[in-house]
Amino acid sequence: MDRALATVVAAQAKLPMSRFWGIGSTASSDGQFFPSARQGEAMNMVNAK
Repeated sequence: MDRALATVVAAQAKLPMSRFWGIGSTASSDGQFFPSARQGEAMNMVNAK
């Protein structure tokens, strides 16, 4: 499964649009923005209200 995902990611990186995606160190969804490298319970504190 890891090899399959790596193949998909490598193919996406070759698309011209991928230069707008950045290096993959962050993720954004519905206006939320948080570092994707962090793990665990503390992740929910980044966008806490």
